Amino acid sequence: MMRFGDPETLGFDLTWGDDGGKTAAEATRGQLRLWVGARSMWGTTGGLEWTWVELIEHLSRFWAPLLLEETDPLGLGAPIELLRERAEERWTTTSDEQRDREEEEVFAYLEAHDLAAGLAGVFPASVFVLREGQLARIAGKGAHVRIPFGELEQTLVDLGEAVAAQLAPLADERAKAALAAWRSREVASPLSPTALATGQTDAEVAELFGSIAPDLIHAPLSKLREPNLSSDSRE
Repeated sequence: MMRFGDPETLGFDLTWGDDGGKTAAEATRGQLRLWVGARSMWGTTGGLEWTWVELIEHLSRFWAPLLLEETDPLGLGAPIELLRERAEERWTTTSDEQRDREEEEVFAYLEAHDLAAGLAGVFPASVFVLREGQLARIAGKGAHVRIPFGELEQTLVDLGEAVAAQLAPLADERAKAALAAWRSREVASPLSPTALATGQTDAEVAELFGSIAPDLIHAPLSKLREPNLSSDSRE
């Protein structure tokens, strides 16, 4: 068994299956137990058995939002696990058009921050990860914790690297694609890192920083890791 992080806060216990395999799914089948605040969220004894290439694909796709995004798209400020509920209350007084638009935004936001969202065909409990300045808030059913943000990032990187190691020897096309996505996760994002960090669109970022700090318009994710850009700049 491999352990990543700390079960008392955020931890993963991973045990690979014995069969190996030539495909991405076969090679990454194993049992993963996810802990939040000493509470088991995924699996009981041994963990949840699944093909964990799906987790690395999810992390790769949403790496920039996970590291930078702090504010929900509606600006409600609710705990992320309660966002859908708060949004439903809001939509009782909005037009259908506004609801449809905002519903898409909320779905995309929750998908990016829910570690369970990338698992297709199995339905573990949602575990939400959200940055709060120099801290990360992790929330699962009946438990939530805050840990140093660097600790969260290192735990996810270590877990991702363990899955990547299973994929590296394979000739399988999915394995190659998943590994390439993981290796390029720092630059794969539909919005610029600065837009994610500030809660604005790329156009708003260009307008805001174009004359005073043009180097921030297309700043790499690595430059924005420290919480020197506040989501308050959207106000």
